[in-house]
Amino acid sequence: MEGMKLDMHVHSNYSVDGETPVAEAIKAAQKAGLSGLCLADHNNPKGNIEARKVAPKNFIVVSGCEVSAIEGHILCYGTDAQIPKSLPIAETIENIHDAGGIAVAPHPFRMRYAIGGEAVRRNKFDGVEAFNGRNLKPGSNEKAAAIARECKIGMTGGSDAHIAKHIGLGYLITDGAKNEDDIIEAIRRRRTNAGGERLKFGDAAANMAHMFVDWASRKGTKV
Repeated sequence: MEGMKLDMHVHSNYSVDGETPVAEAIKAAQKAGLSGLCLADHNNPKGNIEARKVAPKNFIVVSGCEVSAIEGHILCYGTDAQIPKSLPIAETIENIHDAGGIAVAPHPFRMRYAIGGEAVRRNKFDGVEAFNGRNLKPGSNEKAAAIARECKIGMTGGSDAHIAKHIGLGYLITDGAKNEDDIIEAIRRRRTNAGGERLKFGDAAANMAHMFVDWASRKGTKV
């Protein structure tokens, strides 16, 4: 599918493990040729509120965050609401829907913070992150896309960037969207696809080192 591209999984300095200022994230997205992004910060929707204030005209900012459920992470799109964390998946999804958003399963087959395929099948997700630029486990993106097709739900994509240079490695692809509502509706109606490229070996090694330092600074506390 050809069309416009949005990185739907970017972490800014509103994430406990992110370091990119919002304006810098937007500039990096534009440099990568993207039409928009979502600052999917951990349990914090404020990055996109700031992003809407500084983004240039016609650059789409999708509201949301990445919520820490008990079993793993869940992407919330389409609302600025503060979704409670540390709840079961089903209750987290219900809270997202009650707030007017949609729930997407990110990196479901990754080694860490992944909810797994059965959780996608059992719960009322609106979509699956079919491509994640930091999915280093072979076949994990392909399995994610396959379960989205199996469950007949939408696909999204993102870099999962925690630093500016990785923004745009993964993205959602769609056609004709003019604003956030169009993007949300496209996901709901399965009119999206996903693509990109995974971190290269050197970047992956540096990323792992960065994550270890961050983990140590949090004394092993989960995100």
